[in-house]
Amino acid sequence: MEPVIADYWGDWDISKLSCATDDADMERCRRELGNDYDFMIHSSTVCEMVPSGFHKGTGIERVCELLGVDISDTYAFGDSVNDTEMMESAGHAIVMGNGTDDLKAMADYVTKSLHEDGIHYGCRKMGLI
Repeated sequence: MEPVIADYWGDWDISKLSCATDDADMERCRRELGNDYDFMIHSSTVCEMVPSGFHKGTGIERVCELLGVDISDTYAFGDSVNDTEMMESAGHAIVMGNGTDDLKAMADYVTKSLHEDGIHYGCRKMGLI
């Protein structure tokens, strides 16, 4: 028999957890883990959890703080719900052409898709290369 999470309750450090939620009781997950983790719902079958208050945006902010870089000089590339806070934090939000509509609505620029070399195209468009 495979171990279940209950057998190890509290004996973990999770920086990111992605789960298939096809048959999951998401309300129970939120009740039991919601105080410690933020939930990002990718679709009706995929969920991602990260420690509360920590996300890609806080990562960018911390790196800028450590390096003495003004956050307005940062460029973020993303395509999904887990990139939302990063887009809000970065100085320039560039969303991939294959990105979600919600993310595209936040974009300073929508580049080509990942498979069309969107990051390279976006960097050229922004004058970074």
